[in-house]
Amino acid sequence: DARIGYAYLKVGYPPAGPCFEGGTLVFLQRGVVPIRDVVMGDLVIGHDGCFHVVTRTFSREYIGKVWCLQPLGGVRVLATFEHPVYVCKRREDDLVRFANGHLAAARVEFSTPTWELAGSLVVGDYLARPARILVSSENTAGGSTRVPLWPARTFASSGEFLELDEDLAWFFGLYIAEGYPIARGIGLSLHINEWSLAERVVEIAKKYFGCNGRIKKRGKRNIRVSLYSRALYEFVPNYVGKGSANKHLPEGILNWTTECKIALISGLFAGDGSWSCGRQTYATVSRILWGDVQIVLMILGVPFGIRVSPAHVSRGGTHHRISYYVRLGPGSGIRELIQILPAEMVPEVVASGRNYRRIFKSGEYIFAPLFETKIEQFSGLVYNLEVADAESYLLAGGIVAHNCLPRDLDVWCSLGASPLAVSAKVGHGKARQMVIKSTIDWLESCMKPSRVGKKPVIGVLGLVYNPGAADTTLSQGMAIVDACIGRGWPVLGYDPMGGSIVSGVVCDTPLVLSDVLEKADVFVIATVWPEFDNLMCGPEKLGDVAPVLRLGGVVR
Repeated sequence: DARIGYAYLKVGYPPAGPCFEGGTLVFLQRGVVPIRDVVMGDLVIGHDGCFHVVTRTFSREYIGKVWCLQPLGGVRVLATFEHPVYVCKRREDDLVRFANGHLAAARVEFSTPTWELAGSLVVGDYLARPARILVSSENTAGGSTRVPLWPARTFASSGEFLELDEDLAWFFGLYIAEGYPIARGIGLSLHINEWSLAERVVEIAKKYFGCNGRIKKRGKRNIRVSLYSRALYEFVPNYVGKGSANKHLPEGILNWTTECKIALISGLFAGDGSWSCGRQTYATVSRILWGDVQIVLMILGVPFGIRVSPAHVSRGGTHHRISYYVRLGPGSGIRELIQILPAEMVPEVVASGRNYRRIFKSGEYIFAPLFETKIEQFSGLVYNLEVADAESYLLAGGIVAHNCLPRDLDVWCSLGASPLAVSAKVGHGKARQMVIKSTIDWLESCMKPSRVGKKPVIGVLGLVYNPGAADTTLSQGMAIVDACIGRGWPVLGYDPMGGSIVSGVVCDTPLVLSDVLEKADVFVIATVWPEFDNLMCGPEKLGDVAPVLRLGGVVR
C-alpha cells in the first residue's frame, strides 16, 4: 500500500529505517540545529505544536537513493523513500497555476493532514506544520519577564534583576539588528531616515541604564547612536551575542509575555526588516538568530517562508557571507503581522495583497505546497530521532517528520482513524508474531536429531532491530532469544553494537563473534549487519557447516 509502505509490512525484514541527511535542520527549544548535533534530552517541536523530549538518536551508513523535497518558502530536505511526512495530498480543484508555472491555493479549506511516505509525494502536495507553538506553563513560568543584569551596582535600577517591559524588549530587538560594542559602551548604525528610532534608543538607555547617548550623522545616509556605559558594554553583547554572525535572541525568551515578544520582533524588523511589494523580509547572517526568529513567529502564530542564500562573490568582486531570510508575503503572514506590529511600521501598500495564497494558515495548520521533488544518489551517514509522545519533529522549512521506525508503526497508524490504518496496525502485529513462530518451528526441526547428552546451542546474530541503531526494543533478535530461554534451550545472543546474552552455555569471557561461531550448532541471523557478510560467502560458508536461517533475505 502506498500510504503505509510495503517495507513496513514485509514479513521478517526489519527495514533500514527512515532517515535524513546529517545537515537537515531541526527546530529545538534551543534553536535550529543540524540533526547530526541533536542529543538526548533536547526538546523538539512535534506535529501537535508542543515541545517533546528526544529520547534517542540514531545514525547509520547509507548508500542509495534519497528524495529531495523542496517546499515553497522552505529549504530542501534529503530523506529516504520511506520517511513519513505530514501532508495533505493535492486535488486539482484546490490549485491554480500561474503563467510562470507556480502553483497556489484557490481554496484554503483542507482536511486533517495525514502521514505519507516521502517517496510518494508529488509537486503540489501541501506540507502541513502546526500553525502555532504551544508553550506550556512550565516553560513560561507564568510569563515572567525578569532580566538578569551584571554587575548590578553599575545600573540605575537596584537589585540583580530588571523587570522587562515592551520598551526594553524593543531596545534589545533593535540592538540585535543594528548594534555592536564600542569602547566603553555600545553603538547602533541606522539610516538617516530613522532619526526617530535613534531618539527612542537614547531615551530607553537613559531610563533603564542611566547613561546619556549621542546621535551623530555619518556621511550622507547614515547616523550612529553611541551609548557610553560600562554596564551596557558588559551586559548587552553578552545577553544577545557579539558579532553579526553570532547574534541570537535572549535566553529565556519563551518565558517572556506575548507583548514583550511582539515588541522584540518589532525592534528586530525595524532594523533588519524591509518592505517590498507588500512583503516583509527579514535577513541575517546568523543561523542561530534565524532559527530563534522562526520559533518566536510560530509562537505568535505568524506564517512565514524561509530562504538560504549561499556564500558567493558578486560580479563586482564583493564577498557575501551565507545569508538567512524569513519572508512574510500576502496571505503568508502579512495579515497576522499587521495585527501585532505598531501601525507606523506597516506601509499602506500592504493592505492590498493577492487573492491566491501560496503559504497560508487554515485551522490549526500552516500549509505550503511542495515546489520540487527529485531523486538523488547519496552516500554517507543518515540520522533519525526518537521523540516521546508525539513521535514526530519539525524540520526547518516546514516539514514535519515522523520517527517511524519499525517499533513505532503502531504509534504511526494510531494517528490515523481510517480502516486502512487500523488494518495495517493489526497486520504488522500478526506479521511479527508469524516471524517469531516460524523461526521457533524451524529451530525445533533442527533440534530433532539432537546429539546424545547435549542440546544444540542456538546462536542468534543480531539483537538490535536495525543495523546502526543501539536499541533492542521489540527487535526480532531479542524476541527469538527470549523464546529460546523460555523453552530451556541454550542460546548465545550477539550483536556488533556490543550487546550479548548467554543462557545455558559456559562462557568465561565477554562474548565475541568467534565464540558464537565456535560454540553454537544452529544459527539465526536476525539483523542484517554488514559484519555478517563474510559468514555467508567464501569457501567456508557458515551454511555449509551448520543450519542457518537468515531473516530478511540476503545478508548485505
